[in-house]
Amino acid sequence: MDSRLTKFTTHDLVMVGIFNAALVLFFYGTTIVLHFIPFLWGAMDPVLCFVLAPIFLLMVVRVPKTGVLTIHGFIIGIVHAAIGWWPGLVAGIVGGTVADAFAVAAGGYKKKTVVYGSISLFFLVKIALFYSPMYLFMYLPWFDDVLSMWPKESIEKYTVVYVIGVLVFSLIACFAGLLFGQRMLSRHFKNSSVAC
Repeated sequence: MDSRLTKFTTHDLVMVGIFNAALVLFFYGTTIVLHFIPFLWGAMDPVLCFVLAPIFLLMVVRVPKTGVLTIHGFIIGIVHAAIGWWPGLVAGIVGGTVADAFAVAAGGYKKKTVVYGSISLFFLVKIALFYSPMYLFMYLPWFDDVLSMWPKESIEKYTVVYVIGVLVFSLIACFAGLLFGQRMLSRHFKNSSVAC
């Protein structure tokens, strides 16, 4: 049976839970560390992409099933919403859904190019939507409350051009992180059944 369409087993769900715990911990751990390095604040998203990409790669390799990125998008979205940034929930769910849909359309997570493409797509969609209230929808009343969480100077820097720059550098960082993750897989997980 096609692994793209098979259901999650208990083992799959345990593995996804472990990887998602690692992703959330590394996400917030890296964010906290970067807050102590002011000159890297503008590079927050590219750095996060580089740090998290290998974990995403290992998760998709170990659980190459449709929905694996949507599950993560929902989990990280809930975390964002819990601290008051509900657009993060939308960004996470849409990012995961788009990435998984791409994987199905492109042949499934058994293909290296699909794995790389889906993870990169997840990052790009999530980042673009996560910050959209600050550069696309900042004048809509729906976002007044959530925007109050950010300093005015932070909102002002998020122009469309700035976000395009963030997305480009995040894509480069993601690809570098995936290559690094691939080396880890080749060295430590040689028996993986995924052609990655």
